[in-house]
Amino acid sequence: DQIVGAFLDVVPALIVLLVPAGRISLFNQACEKLTGYSRAETIGRNPLEFLVPQEFIELVRKRFADPFAPEVAIPHEHPWLTRGGEERLIRWQCSAVKLPDEESPYILGVGSDVTDRARIEEANRRQSRLLDLFFESNLSCSVLLDREFNFIRVNRAYASACGRDASEFPGHNHFD
Repeated sequence: DQIVGAFLDVVPALIVLLVPAGRISLFNQACEKLTGYSRAETIGRNPLEFLVPQEFIELVRKRFADPFAPEVAIPHEHPWLTRGGEERLIRWQCSAVKLPDEESPYILGVGSDVTDRARIEEANRRQSRLLDLFFESNLSCSVLLDREFNFIRVNRAYASACGRDASEFPGHNHFD
């Protein structure tokens, strides 16, 4: 039991085990570090009461209504709240664990914090939308080339000035 506990505490993944009643029975050190809650503060509590943001409670409740439903095992993302109220986006992989002497299954959740990745992806989407807006609305000839002077993108004004369609440029070299 001590070996398993030590292993669970050195694993960087978030590991939580819920008893059939939906209360936390295992909350590893990675969970403590992320949330700011100690293991002692979480054991016996329902995560819907303090870790899951209000607007996600019903979604999470529905997902785990039938622990053996296929969607339980499908990786999914939903946020957890830290002690300070910050939302951290967690990618979860869950499984129903049926013990021989138990009637209902436990739910084992293994998660990773993907908040920073999600923020970077959102920033990239915003930058892409700005670039699209620039190319679509700019009346001057605009060209985006890579280091070898291959066309990445041209706007309509440039294509029109060349007597071609904008879709003909990407992948071709400016000097060809």
